Amino acid sequence: MNVVAITDLAPRDAIERELLLATLSVDDANRRDVLDVVANAGAAIVDVNALSVTVMLAGTPGACDELEKSLESFAEVTVQRTGRVALPRLGPTVTG
Repeated sequence: MNVVAITDLAPRDAIERELLLATLSVDDANRRDVLDVVANAGAAIVDVNALSVTVMLAGTPGACDELEKSLESFAEVTVQRTGRVALPRLGPTVTG
């Protein structure tokens, strides 16, 4: 698909998100640790079997960085990330 337009969005004027998918080898010894990391990151388990777990996080680039760093301590980790996607905010940010 051809790129039609590129717009530079200032972070304060945009909503940015990224998708991270990671597959980890698991066994009885580390399965609980993997599940704890996933839960603490707010990620979701999207596939599980006896040998592996695949997790997903759709969040800020910083949140994806943190999850990826947390998963590095586990052996056999495969990570894919989409890169940033963004849309402009349509109104002022509401603080409360």
